[in-house]
Amino acid sequence: MDADNAMLEQLVRWREGLVSGEIFVDPGIHRQETERVFPRAWSYLVHDSQLRQPGDFVTTFIGADPVLVARQRDGSIAAMLNSCRHRGMAVCRADAGHARAFTCPFHGWTYDEAGRLVNVPNLEREKIQGVRMTRMGKRVYGDLIVEKRDPRGRKYFWIGGDHLTSEEVPGSDLEAIEENFVSITPIHLDLTNYAALRALRKWTW
Repeated sequence: MDADNAMLEQLVRWREGLVSGEIFVDPGIHRQETERVFPRAWSYLVHDSQLRQPGDFVTTFIGADPVLVARQRDGSIAAMLNSCRHRGMAVCRADAGHARAFTCPFHGWTYDEAGRLVNVPNLEREKIQGVRMTRMGKRVYGDLIVEKRDPRGRKYFWIGGDHLTSEEVPGSDLEAIEENFVSITPIHLDLTNYAALRALRKWTW
């Protein structure tokens, strides 16, 4: 049931400095806030000190909407819905961190720190900027199961891995893809530890 003015005056007695805990758990009040407050008013997202370097990010909520906030390359801060425009999957599943791009785990759509779509599998030909010969970049992926709570206090879990990040490597395939280029990277597989091999050859057998 939605809260009317009389009910709210009982729950929030501001002249006496008293606030009932009911306002934090009542589903009717939450629904009204979601419809009437959050879409119409400024919302606090992060403090400037939380995003010290370009690529630093924090995830949070505006009402029930998940939001991703990131420091831009020019030093400004931008916020976007933490949702892939393809099928709505969250593009970032970590609470905070550092990344050059955010990749949806569902179909691989990739966004830069400003929320611009920079890579889609099978990108239309007219949107491709050209071809680059590249070296292999390095992705960093960690297994993770995180317990979280939604704005109503209900428990849920992110399952399947931590946020996918990458190391900044000039001339890498990841850099090319972020800039809408086709990446061609010749590769070969050789698991020999050459540093250890050189050390072993110095031994006296």
